[in-house]
Amino acid sequence: MIRWGKDQARVTLVLNNSKRGGKRPVPRYSKDQIFLTRVLRRDGKYGFEIENRAASKQDIQRLLGRFGVDPDNMLIIMHQNMVEQFTVLSTLRSFEWLRQQ
Repeated sequence: MIRWGKDQARVTLVLNNSKRGGKRPVPRYSKDQIFLTRVLRRDGKYGFEIENRAASKQDIQRLLGRFGVDPDNMLIIMHQNMVEQFTVLSTLRSFEWLRQQ
């Protein structure tokens, strides 16, 4: 994910925080979009940002929880080769494979 010659990469999700039934999913942010960013460094370290401010993993978990997303769900993000491996397995073997991950 990190380009040649660069020391880090940034991946940003734009979360829809517009009002639903008169309320925002995350009332703390009085805007329609929330920017959630993960910064990956070449040395393997990474960090998170919410609205361009450093955030802890717990902050990210709380934020995503407001949108009904479980960041610990293994299927939420699969690395490139995992998708290929997963699609060639039978249904039963897929469940076994997921349990081992």
